[in-house]
Amino acid sequence: LATIPAGLEVVVAESPPQWRSSSPYIAVPGAHEKATSSVYYLPTPDPGWPTQEQRDFMLSESDLMSVTAHCVWSGHILESARSNRSGNPLAAFTYSYGYAEGWSHYSEEMMLHEALDNDAELAIGQLQNALLNNVRALASIGVHTQGMTIDAAERMFLELAFSDPQSARQEAVRATFDPGYVLYALGKLMVVKLRDDWLAQHPGASLGEFHDAFLSYGSSPLRPRCGSSARAAPSRSPP
Repeated sequence: LATIPAGLEVVVAESPPQWRSSSPYIAVPGAHEKATSSVYYLPTPDPGWPTQEQRDFMLSESDLMSVTAHCVWSGHILESARSNRSGNPLAAFTYSYGYAEGWSHYSEEMMLHEALDNDAELAIGQLQNALLNNVRALASIGVHTQGMTIDAAERMFLELAFSDPQSARQEAVRATFDPGYVLYALGKLMVVKLRDDWLAQHPGASLGEFHDAFLSYGSSPLRPRCGSSARAAPSRSPP
């Protein structure tokens, strides 16, 4: 499905208490550091919380699988490593929110269909994360352009994304300082559009060939295209 650079190592570790958040997260090597391992941090609840809150905080196995696809294979860690090895010396220093998060959110559904046999239980986890990112888009737009309050955004995460109370509050507050999290959902839609256009222009090409072409550019900016697939960019134009 995609080429993994030789020697790329991922270490799984428990999140330090001071870095505890509602979701797993990663630490990747710096620009042009190729011998350093990437780290995939898994959070655990605060032992001082009530038992039920601790249980609510923990991800289900199906949700964790989707998050792992997003963070590790074939998501952020692969995307970061490929950017770092793209051959463009500047690509390792650049970051495109839509490219990185769009690709990784795209990877959740793609891995479910292509590598995880469309498992029905895992599909629930993938849909849970898709709902979360859709509500992030609504919260970002609502808070910054429509006068939505933090409390209203929190209710959306509770009612529409089925988040636990701790996560819902964190996500609502995040809208205030990270409006770019609208690009999880929007970036995914742009990657899907680019994939469909590219495959239409390359009859017989595999999905893996598209993924390798996409990842070969490093963290390039994505932009929406209007019109039919016949007007899509040629294969070597930046996505």
